[in-house]
Formats: sequence, structure tokens, C-alpha cells
Amino acid sequence: MLKKHWKAALLCCGLVALSACETSRRDNAISNDDASIFLEIKQPVDLQQLHAERPGDAQVNALLASQKSMPDQEVRLVQARPAAIKADTKLLSVQLSDGQVVQFQQRRSSEKDASESYWFGDIVSDRKQRFSSAKEVDVDPMEWISISRYGERLVGSIHVRGNTYQLASVGDGRQLAIKNTRALALECKPLVEDLDQGQAAEVLSKSNASQSVIRVLVVSTTDARLFDIDVEKEMRHALETATSIYQSSGVNVRFEYAQHVPAIYSEAVRLRNMENILRDFRNPETLIGLLVDERRTTNQADIVLVVTSPYLSWGKTYRQARKDAAFALIPASAGGFFEETVIHQIAHLFGASHGWYPGDPIAPSLQYRHGYTGVSSLGKFSTIMAHGDCNLIKPCDSGPLLVHRFSDPNAQYNGAPMGTEENNNVVRLLNEQRERISNFYP
Repeated sequence: MLKKHWKAALLCCGLVALSACETSRRDNAISNDDASIFLEIKQPVDLQQLHAERPGDAQVNALLASQKSMPDQEVRLVQARPAAIKADTKLLSVQLSDGQVVQFQQRRSSEKDASESYWFGDIVSDRKQRFSSAKEVDVDPMEWISISRYGERLVGSIHVRGNTYQLASVGDGRQLAIKNTRALALECKPLVEDLDQGQAAEVLSKSNASQSVIRVLVVSTTDARLFDIDVEKEMRHALETATSIYQSSGVNVRFEYAQHVPAIYSEAVRLRNMENILRDFRNPETLIGLLVDERRTTNQADIVLVVTSPYLSWGKTYRQARKDAAFALIPASAGGFFEETVIHQIAHLFGASHGWYPGDPIAPSLQYRHGYTGVSSLGKFSTIMAHGDCNLIKPCDSGPLLVHRFSDPNAQYNGAPMGTEENNNVVRLLNEQRERISNFYP
């Protein structure tokens, strides 16, 4: 038996005639603690010009569509040193478009071989000296970096000053950064089945396991692959990022990529209705469901993530920790929210909910499963499950700062609590459920 154990920023096009973006070859000068510039964010890319040069490029079209829905989105060229992404690199420096350099310290890394590695870290600052409480979080949840290297190609994101820069690679090793300054309103609305209500009443307890390993089967629809996405690389990176964010929140879990199944499935069959598409993949009596069930069993995969076209918004999943309901739709995206979608939807599969606000109904059990919105010295902020509650915090454009950590009353950021015992303690829920989910295939 096997041991327990994607926002794809849709990759932007080949940049014809844009010579300023060649990958630097200073790789040989990298030392273990070298903090010289790893990545420089350069001049903007004119997507309309690029579209005129490559009118049939699905990736360019996706970026243009994304810019229409998010007009403040910006695409820039970058110059990078891919070889800096390795396990023994302790510091990475990034030069922003205004010339300022920010430095990140390693918090987690892994290396498959000389050409494939992962690096996660947060910004170097004096925050812990300014806020000396034992509850002050170690890893900065607002300013961080998560990068995977596949040869000369980089996949990942940089989070700094309230902005997200999603990296994308194009032909000949050239790189782009897609800048987003805000999140879209979250519209995932997880499903809850009546038969789970009895389960919700059971008494949960914190897992005693030192680490829970949750295996993930990745399936893609025909529509998703029309966008020329490297599903395997994007999802492997997204799961590494999820592992880093969960662990830095105090949830000792590791998400392990099992396999990618490129399914022959048209979303048009269900008129792009997310609930019905989700049911098709979950139901072993449908042709696609039977295939997924067989591959899931073979790979002993605890959860199944189905990569769909970007048309399916934020995706869909079930809000319950049960083996037969451990399925989620993850839409491909050119807007820079792919990693966050994976992190968010997996938490729904643990049973986590969006934000809870005064006046909302009190759940009969697990009332503490909600995300949190609070105020710190930096202003209003929201934890992961409450990121998209723009319908409650208007206008969305000036909504709270996005803190990439789950709600937890026992943690503080810039001196402010990150949850409440009664209503906002997703970390507790995740720790109660992680071992159970990792044993869907004991």
C-alpha cells in the first residue's frame, strides 16, 4: 500500500521582440547565504500589443480577459536567477518596480533534484522586536514569498505591501510578474449535505499525530487544458504553498501530490453548472466518476482537486470532512489567485467556513470554524477564510489587508489577536480534522 503521504497565473505568452526580459545567468555566483538580487521586476507589458502579435494565443487572451475584470491588474517583465531557488539558500532579495529591495528569509524548503526545488520565506523585519508578546506569530502572514523552480522556469508568488506578484514563465526562460492589488469577491459558497449534520455534532479532539500527510489526486477537464496549462507543475507548487501556509498557521500537515489525470470531460455538458460538474466527478456511477474513483483508489488519494476552466469563478466544494465528499473544483486563472484558491477550498474540505459577523446565526456545533476580520496597527485585516467577504466590507477595493494565516485566538499579528475562541478558530478545526482526513485511506 502506498505510504501516506494549481492560481495558475495562466502563463503569459511568448514575448516576441521583448528583449529586456532575458533570464540572467549569474547563477554561478550564488552562495548559501547570498542575498544579492534574486529577482527584479521590470517594465510593464502592453497586452494589447502582445495580442496583436499573437491573436490566437490562449494565454494572452486569458490575461486580457482577466484585466477587464480586474483593471488594476498589471503585467511586468522580470529578470531572475532561477538557480537561487534551492534548499540551502537562506536569504532572497527582490527588487520592486520602484527600485526598492525587500529581503526574505527562508522558513521552509525542499529539493527533489538539482533542477527541481521549492522555497518559502517571509520578509526580514523587526516586527518581533516591536511586538514582543509570546503570541506574536513567527512567520509574517502578509509579506512572504513562495517559489518553485523547474529547471529555468519559476512558478510562484511574492506578497509585499498589500500587493501580490504572481510569477509566470514564457518561452526561452523569460519571466513575467502579474501584479494584483486586491482580491475578487469570494463566490465559492460551499455545499453542505444534510447527512453530514449528525457528523457535525460529534466531539472532535486535537490530533496527536506529529504530522498528517494528505495525498491529493489532481484531475483536469478538457476545457482547462485548452488554456495550455502545465497542470502538474502548477498544482505541485500550489500544494507546496498550501503546506507552507498551513504549517505556518500551526497546522502540521503536508499535502502530497499523487497524480494528474487529464480527463476527457467537457464542462458544456453540464452548462458549466459547478454543482452538477462536481457531482459528476464525485459519483462513481458516471463514466468520469468511475475513472476518478479508480485512480483515487489506486493512488490512495485522500482528496480530489478538479482543475476547470476560468469560467467557473472561484470553484466549488463541500464544507465537510468526509471521504465521499472530499472533492473540489479549482478554476484555472490568469488573475493571480490560484494558490489562494487551493488553500481556501481545501480548508472547506476540512469543514471551515467564511467569516462570521455579529448578527449572523450561531451554529449548533463547530461555531468556531469561521475566518476572522480584525484591526491591527496596520489597519483592518482578514484571515484566509474571510478574504473574500467584500459583500460585508464595502467597498471591496479598500477592503481589509489579506493575512495568509488561518484564524486563531492564540496568535497575534502586529499585536492584534487573529481570532476568537467562540467564533473564529479555524486552526483548531484544522488540527482536529487533519489526521482523520489523512486516514481516508489508512
